[in-house]
Parts: sequence; C-alpha cells; structure tokens
Amino acid sequence: MRIAVLAGLLVGAAGGVQAQPKSTPAPTPSRGQLLYAAHCIECHTAQMHWRADRQATDWETLRAQVRRWQGTAGLGWSDTDIDDVARHLNDTIYRYALPQQQASRADARRRER
Repeated sequence: MRIAVLAGLLVGAAGGVQAQPKSTPAPTPSRGQLLYAAHCIECHTAQMHWRADRQATDWETLRAQVRRWQGTAGLGWSDTDIDDVARHLNDTIYRYALPQQQASRADARRRER
C-alpha cells in the first residue's frame, strides 16, 4: 500500500513538472574582450573612451594607443593581442573604418568619377 501511495505521488509530481524552455547561451567573449576585461577595465571604464579629448581618432591611432598602454602596463602582448583588443574596442565603442574598409571606399569613390 505504501509503495502504491509513493508511486502515485511521484507520478503526480512528475506530471506537474513542465519542461523549462531552453535559454540562449551567452555569446562566447572574444579574445580581445577577455584581454581587455582582465587587464584594462580596472582603469579604463567606458567613460574613458567617451571623453572629449580622446587620443584615438581612427583605426591606426586606436591600435597605437592599445600598443602604448599594454607596454606601459608591461603586458608584453603580441601584435595579434593588440589587434584583438583594438578590434574589440572598435566593435563596441569607436566604430572606425578598418584599413580594408577605407581602401574599398576609396576604390568606390574612384569608380564614381
């Protein structure tokens, strides 16, 4: 009798459980985002990037600033690391044209003439 009651409770409880919808997993952070979060965000909040006298004015100066500050911090990043962090900042904050985009636009302007 006890077993029948317990079995009934289990079946009833299981019937009341609804499947939970699958949640979308968070996107995997880029290497640039991880490096920035680990080494830069402590001092460089988003507000730092929006100041009026920003030092980065295009893609090349953005890369130069990342190179400068990783050197100042003694991080020893490779060119790939510097590019990854600069790309992360460009994708999320600055939106400067990348060299290949600049070349494509220049080609398009020449063809229009």
